Amino acid sequence: MAAVIADIAALLRRCVPPALKARLSARAKARLRALLRIEPWPDLAVRHSLFRSSEYRRLRAAARAFDVEKPNKPILERGHQTSFVLARWFAAAGVGRAFQVGYANGRYIFYLAAVGIQCAGTDLPDEDTAWVNLPEGSLDVATRKRLLRIDFFRLTRADVDAVWFEPAARPVSHVRDTASMAGERGVDPRLSHDGSP
Repeated sequence: MAAVIADIAALLRRCVPPALKARLSARAKARLRALLRIEPWPDLAVRHSLFRSSEYRRLRAAARAFDVEKPNKPILERGHQTSFVLARWFAAAGVGRAFQVGYANGRYIFYLAAVGIQCAGTDLPDEDTAWVNLPEGSLDVATRKRLLRIDFFRLTRADVDAVWFEPAARPVSHVRDTASMAGERGVDPRLSHDGSP
């Protein structure tokens, strides 16, 4: 069955006139790719009342700087939705500080800072990556100063200590990495469970 769908998708790509393709919106093209199973990562945006709330709409409007246009693809909402839900969870749990490994464009940090969590993080050095690009004006000056460009495996306790130049108002917390976004409430940000930074 998968082979038949792949054949139909290939046939449609070849047979649809360019003039018709040009008239379709990026969102319509993405929906067709998802229906025909051409798109490996369709927009998995959740249709939920939480994402129609005034709080989400306000933060989402402020986060437009993180939207990246790609050819024939709509701006995906699921990343913003995930960031919003995570920020709400951390705020509800009383997380005061978060340190993100692999902050990329800083979207998670933006949402966490918007709910009052002090954020810091590290990502690969400039020479090792081209995708770390913080949009202008997306983060306040204090948060930008706490963002490092040091490989996580070279990160030391002194590096992490140096970013927290303000005293903690709430218990120290720690976000280990982007993939799991695991918040460890009440854990010193200098230490993980095994004692490494």
